[in-house]
Amino acid sequence: MKKNTPKPKSGSKPNPPVWKKILFSLLAAVVIFALLEGIAAILYRPNYYMLVQGGLTAPKVDDRYLFWRLEPGVNIDNGRIRTNALGFRDDEFEKRKPPGVYRIICLGDSVTFGWNVSQGFSYPVMLERALNFPPADDVRYRKFDVMNMGIPGYSSFQGVTLFQREAVNYEPDLVIYSFGINDLQSCILSDAENYRRNSSFVYTLMRWSEKSRLYQYLKGMLQRRVKTVKNTESEGKKNRVSAEEFGNNVRKMTELTEKHGVKLLFLGQATTGKDTRLRPFFEAEMALAREYEHVFYLEAIDMLLEFNPDKYEAFIESVSAEWPENPKKPVFFGARFTTPRADEFSKYLSDPAHLNEVGNTIVGLEVASAIRENILN
Repeated sequence: MKKNTPKPKSGSKPNPPVWKKILFSLLAAVVIFALLEGIAAILYRPNYYMLVQGGLTAPKVDDRYLFWRLEPGVNIDNGRIRTNALGFRDDEFEKRKPPGVYRIICLGDSVTFGWNVSQGFSYPVMLERALNFPPADDVRYRKFDVMNMGIPGYSSFQGVTLFQREAVNYEPDLVIYSFGINDLQSCILSDAENYRRNSSFVYTLMRWSEKSRLYQYLKGMLQRRVKTVKNTESEGKKNRVSAEEFGNNVRKMTELTEKHGVKLLFLGQATTGKDTRLRPFFEAEMALAREYEHVFYLEAIDMLLEFNPDKYEAFIESVSAEWPENPKKPVFFGARFTTPRADEFSKYLSDPAHLNEVGNTIVGLEVASAIRENILN
């Protein structure tokens, strides 16, 4: 006996197959997403990172392991600030070291970068010029090549990471390592914790979504609406790098440079201020310099206080022809990271934490002398 099969009502359409419904929904979602992505691309404006005072800005880019770096190919104020294809404030880097070249890599923060001074007056530039200044008194090296890898805001943790992931590949003979002040910044997650988070599988998934302008736009909207933690509330909670972690970072640098046959020079920034939180940092570096033959230590403050211009008269005369017409007037605000002796060398500062053109020149000259007298021999 045949079963009665219900007939479709006249004028009604049969339901489409499930696979067609799913395909149509996916296509609709793709079209809507593409439309929103296009709108977000128009509305989205990246965050800008202040490079120099006076309103000059340049974009920074996110980095999974270094957290951020400077935008490659920046050219500000007719070359007053330039970055190369890798985002470093220097000329383009040559990966392989030519024969007869002694290569020095400067790792550091805004002091190494050359905050507030023009492209040609950072201490790494002056160091290279001083080492190559005639007459050449060391026939073993045809040329000294100094690479500036200083990034404003970097900590000692970022310095080690940068050396391990990139700098070591440029075959340096010597690495100058100068960090400290940024390690003391208050934070919710320390640099080491951020690194572990960014190395996780979850971050791998997130970084694909972060390429979307729609995601970036919505994330920026959310960040602007979230209340920021007051400095008084975050102060003292946690530092980006603790004294113990700083000690681990500099020891790791020591071990890495020893492994690769690279000499290491710690360049201390400020060591005897009213705020003595930096003291354990530099004591850790000095201890390593006493312990390892390939490790050396210098203090920038001592260089400024003990500088004798007569010793470098010919070099200073050659540089003076290129001196800025209106260099920034040296000022001193008495910041907590400076020392009680700071009034004696305030003429070398552009602000409490950074050297002006004169200060950078002095550090470059004094480091060059120390390299010739103590490191090359």
